[in-house]
Amino acid sequence: MIRNRRDRETNETINAHLERHRSALLKVLHSLQLAQVPLNNEIIREHLDNALG
Repeated sequence: MIRNRRDRETNETINAHLERHRSALLKVLHSLQLAQVPLNNEIIREHLDNALG
């Protein structure tokens, strides 16, 4: 029972982390597209790193 609770808490933490990254990525992509910035991995990574701190 305790292990299941610990596993669930770990999964919730991971899911929250993934959701934070997904949300930041969508915001970055939207902002870059509005600014008509040509997209490539380097530009996206740079802006995503800045968005995530």
